[in-house]
Amino acid sequence: MGFRTKEDNKLEKNPAIHEKAIPNRTEKYSDLYEDFDEAFIGVDWDLIVIHWNKAAERVTTIKAKDALGKKINDVLPEMMTVDFAPYLTLLKQRKRAAS
Repeated sequence: MGFRTKEDNKLEKNPAIHEKAIPNRTEKYSDLYEDFDEAFIGVDWDLIVIHWNKAAERVTTIKAKDALGKKINDVLPEMMTVDFAPYLTLLKQRKRAAS
């Protein structure tokens, strides 16, 4: 599914470097995200907004400059009805969530 780079393979083998790679990967793929017709909102492990495309601006009426760097819960509190903490813990441990 999709394309994989050498960097993706390194990240998969060493999950400890994922956090350090987020800014690099965000910059690398930001043009791709901008071209999405659908709203795309990217967050890091701490649920800090790291990407907000033009479609997200159109759908939410919130400008990227007002969302970037803030916790997603603070930007879209009415939409954040799910507690992501258990899922983030499992993701960091590279485990699957129960169905």
